[in-house]
Amino acid sequence: MKTALKFVTACLVLLNSGFCQAFSLEKKLAFGPPDERIFGWSLMKTGGGWPNDPGAVWFNAGTSFALLNYPSANVQSRIMPISLSADYSFKPHFALGPYVGFNQITFSDWGVGYRLRLRSFKLGGRLLFHGSDLLNDLFGFDMDIRVIDIYTGISAGIDRRTYTREEREKDGFIFEDGSSTSGQLGLLLGVRYLFRQRVGIFAEAGKGTFGLFNFGASFKIQ
Repeated sequence: MKTALKFVTACLVLLNSGFCQAFSLEKKLAFGPPDERIFGWSLMKTGGGWPNDPGAVWFNAGTSFALLNYPSANVQSRIMPISLSADYSFKPHFALGPYVGFNQITFSDWGVGYRLRLRSFKLGGRLLFHGSDLLNDLFGFDMDIRVIDIYTGISAGIDRRTYTREEREKDGFIFEDGSSTSGQLGLLLGVRYLFRQRVGIFAEAGKGTFGLFNFGASFKIQ
């Protein structure tokens, strides 16, 4: 519980700072005076080398572990969760984009006499705040913001699940199909490390597409 509270607090502090903190930076890159205003508050002007300049588009492909809302007992087979997302920077610190995901798990216990195949399709959007420069300024860090991109954000979408249940009876098998749709809302904290100007890897913690931890590769396509 304490760990979860610390995580939520860290996300909220970073998000709140992005909206409410006016700051300047004299590390790694030369920046001009604040010129980006959000709800009347100023954010710094970013300079050359910032990976999230307005118009930048990042494509992300990854997977998840520590899955949420999936049974863990009697797993017969599974396909590793697949998630794809894109982030469009409409401000130097803010990005917005869609995500999609797919997951499939098969559960079975023929001792009891059943097999269940569960498929999950997810679709939604994410709003991100990129704050490596803010952390440098607030806490005196010395991160190279051209290489290390720390961000936080929120995601919202839908989770469409379908299942096929096969149950063994005395006279044969019974098959049952069904589906359900639910909403999904999550808070995340992530870091992207850039090997090159347009290629990197990312790791995220929080309620992501499928699990508490997500990781994968990122590519800048614009």
